[in-house]
Amino acid sequence: MSNNNGNMWALAFGVLVGGSAAYYLTQTKEGKKMAKKAKKRYEQLEKEARAKLNENSELITEKATEMVNKTKKMIDDTATVASNKVNELTNQAEEAVEKTTSSFDKGIEKAKRKLASKSYELENAAKNGTIS
Repeated sequence: MSNNNGNMWALAFGVLVGGSAAYYLTQTKEGKKMAKKAKKRYEQLEKEARAKLNENSELITEKATEMVNKTKKMIDDTATVASNKVNELTNQAEEAVEKTTSSFDKGIEKAKRKLASKSYELENAAKNGTIS
């Protein structure tokens, strides 16, 4: 019960102090002056805080825009490098195909000449009767 009694005294003291402060700030000349000063200071601090917030918000927006632009440039540069590499590899592949096709065509021509030569030799041998 003594704990309850202590809480009651703390409550009563709080009400007394709060009431006295309210009376002082609203009913006395000095209190009204102090409340008015406090209100002006609060408004000034609020204005400064809003200005700082706007300033920082503009700075954050600037930095974010700058980062977005840098990222876009990096992506564009990477895409250009990749595109150039793809074109280079495509050209190399086309050259390799052309070389292979050219070598293949040369081989076919050589085989045709060799077959023609062997065919001629066989015809001559057949005419001369050297083939049995």
